[in-house]
Amino acid sequence: MKKFFKNFGAFIARGNIIDLAVAVIIGAAFNAIISGLVNYILMPIITMAVPGGMAGLVTVLPSSKLADIQNGTVGALHNGKYYITYSAIEWGLWLNTVINFVLVALVLFIIIKIIMSVKAAKERLQKQSAPTPAVAAVPADVQLLTEIRDLLKKDQVK
Repeated sequence: MKKFFKNFGAFIARGNIIDLAVAVIIGAAFNAIISGLVNYILMPIITMAVPGGMAGLVTVLPSSKLADIQNGTVGALHNGKYYITYSAIEWGLWLNTVINFVLVALVLFIIIKIIMSVKAAKERLQKQSAPTPAVAAVPADVQLLTEIRDLLKKDQVK
């Protein structure tokens, strides 16, 4: 059992696991920011195009029973009609969810693109400002032998 906990401790202490945990926590916080942008700024603009909002887009199924208002039997009000029971396909809410997903994905894509371009620009700047490696000093005997070789080549050409 001690070996199990020792291995587990080593597993948890690895850098990859800690990085993953940090990424999940930051991702959750980041999700709240993006969801707020979509829900409170972008979706109200989109729902202005639909009178009554997206929640009003429903199809009431034939199994629904209309209420008899004259006899005093009144149920839930939906789209201007009173129903005792009704079943509806709320495709407006589903469409709202799809639009929400697409907008969240789009905002994440744009933010990741910006981060990646900033990172690439930073790397290019670091490559440009990196010092060039210094040429190693040639030992005196190697330099002398090189000069002798060059002189011998000149003599052979003449």
